[in-house]
Amino acid sequence: MATENRVQLHFLDYWRVIKIRKWIILTVFLLTVLTGVLYTSSQPKLYSAFTRIKMERPDSIEINPFGAGKTDVNSLWLAEQIEIMQSEKVLSRVVEDLKLREKWNSTSDEAASSRLKAKLDVRPVRLTTILDISITDTDPKQCAELANGVAAIYVKSRFEQMIDTTFRAIGKLREEQDKQDQAVQEAQKRVDDLKREYSISSLLQPLEPGAAGILWQNLSAAHVDSLVREIRMKKVQSLTRDQLRNAITTIIPDAGLTKQQEALLGVELRMKLMLQDFGPQHPVMRTMKVTQDALREQFEAMLDGILKGIEIDFDVAKAREEALNSEVEKARQIEWEYTSGKYREFEKATRELESKTRLRDALKLRIAQEGIELVLPRVNVEVLDRAVPSWVPISPNAQRNVMMSIIAGLIIGVALAFFIEYLDTSIKTVEDVENYLGLPVLGIVPQHVKPLIQEGDDGHHAEIYRVVRTNLEFAKRDLGANAITVVSAGAGEGKSLTLFNLAHTYAKNGEKVLIVDSDLRRPSLHKILGMPHNVGLTNLLLEQKTLDEVIVPTSVPNLYFMPRGKHISSSSGVLNSQRMRDLIKELKLRYDMIFFDSPPIMAVSDAAILASEVDLTLMIIEYRKFPQRMSARAIQMVENVKGKVVGVVLNNINISADSSYYYYYTHYDYYSAKEGAPGKPVKEKAETPRLSARGKEPDKPDKEEIEFKES
Repeated sequence: MATENRVQLHFLDYWRVIKIRKWIILTVFLLTVLTGVLYTSSQPKLYSAFTRIKMERPDSIEINPFGAGKTDVNSLWLAEQIEIMQSEKVLSRVVEDLKLREKWNSTSDEAASSRLKAKLDVRPVRLTTILDISITDTDPKQCAELANGVAAIYVKSRFEQMIDTTFRAIGKLREEQDKQDQAVQEAQKRVDDLKREYSISSLLQPLEPGAAGILWQNLSAAHVDSLVREIRMKKVQSLTRDQLRNAITTIIPDAGLTKQQEALLGVELRMKLMLQDFGPQHPVMRTMKVTQDALREQFEAMLDGILKGIEIDFDVAKAREEALNSEVEKARQIEWEYTSGKYREFEKATRELESKTRLRDALKLRIAQEGIELVLPRVNVEVLDRAVPSWVPISPNAQRNVMMSIIAGLIIGVALAFFIEYLDTSIKTVEDVENYLGLPVLGIVPQHVKPLIQEGDDGHHAEIYRVVRTNLEFAKRDLGANAITVVSAGAGEGKSLTLFNLAHTYAKNGEKVLIVDSDLRRPSLHKILGMPHNVGLTNLLLEQKTLDEVIVPTSVPNLYFMPRGKHISSSSGVLNSQRMRDLIKELKLRYDMIFFDSPPIMAVSDAAILASEVDLTLMIIEYRKFPQRMSARAIQMVENVKGKVVGVVLNNINISADSSYYYYYTHYDYYSAKEGAPGKPVKEKAETPRLSARGKEPDKPDKEEIEFKES
């Protein structure tokens, strides 16, 4: 056995595997696609709807009495809001609001909430504070209803949270204000005690008794009034035009403005009602349009006037505060001038009183600001897009599933084909025989070959065996080697059919040929010839018959047949005898070619015995049937008994599946078609070198004859 060579695979080698295993690939492909289609069709159709909301920058959750800085919206806060939106607190309210427990026949509100949570998906839009609230369900209407319900409940909960936070903040601020009032009273008492102790009121001649206190009270009131007007002005300025139109009558009650707004709304309502009966270009509609525009211009003018009045009102209050502050400074200067250094303790108490008074006033201002927040609440959530039913299912994605099934089927099928090819260690190619077994391939026989006695000499398979005969003759080293046995490693590899067709080819070439059915266990040549086999080889070896009595002519000229004969239990003892060896020597003198059929060499020893007694052994290997090691073992068994394996015939090849053999077969068809064309059949002019029946050396074929045979 030759050493196995590693050959670099070509693309066509991979393509050959795909063609050979195409039915495996196709079966796996169809099963995978069918599975994907059945899975897709069995899945319920799922629909989706989403609501989009915008999260604005919220105020700090922890209220600072002085309104210290704001907390920016960040990813952490946004993630917290997503979790809140999917919390039991929000979902239970959605279940209660939409009566989902009754609709879904859930055992409890918690079960309905869990089912709703499984359908809910909240995702942020990248680099924004926008959230998409999506619901996936089998009912598209319910998807939209649930998505809008979750968004509405979340907005409502945020509004309630803001109101609750504001009330709690006001409560804390009022508690702090009470403390500051107490501190102001204590500071005032301290100042009054110092006045009495140092008789300060009698020394302040430029100021009338109580004038300083009134001045301080007026300044404090002016300061608070200015701050309140400033807050109101800024709050109004921060509102959009639409928000201002809706809230202006609440912020600044004005009978004329209210009447004007009611008139404008009445005209707009009448226009909407009349638009159902008249077109927009109808004279009545045009007249009402002019009236609407006039009322709107008047309303906008009044609105602008009110805004301007708010600004002027703030400016006046600010100017009054500044004037009072100037008067206070003057009074303090006078007091300082008249009290000198011995009243420093009183001055310190006075400053402390002023500081605590300002802190108390700031708390009052903060309470007023929170009160305005309650009057004009602003929720930091805005619904951008409401969910609408979508009648296009998002799952199952039939197109995607089928495409994935197609791709997976092809990949799995091809992978399985190559895996099976990897596991298949049988003889597949001529290169396998030459590289692994170290023997020449004398011929390649396709599938569906019949005995040539049935097909005829002009059949397209006849040329195949003529090529085998030619290669066999040139493979001989000894021209006198005319006794050949045909063996195979296993059963059913086609050795008997190959033996008969090869003998038929020799006979048609004019040579005297004998076929010996030496497969004493399962003879088959008599079936091909349609002849009895009761008398034959075994009768001769047991000396029950003579040689001439056991050899019978066939319907093919020059072809003779020796049947098996009587069935015996121990065939190896008969074949491995001197009588058998003498028989072979005598037959070699009588016939040009003698072919001995044999059983599978791996099964019984008969084939090995025959291989040791004849001149040559022809190995038959069926394409892709048995492992390479089995064929190698069969050859080794022949060599162990000193037999000579002349070559291999690769049998039963699937030409349509394996394109690597297409070249050989098309050439066979080409030449056989020429020989079988209408007109005179073309006969072979050259005869392969052989021994005559008398054992004389034949003439050597000339060069032209050899070239003809090689073609």
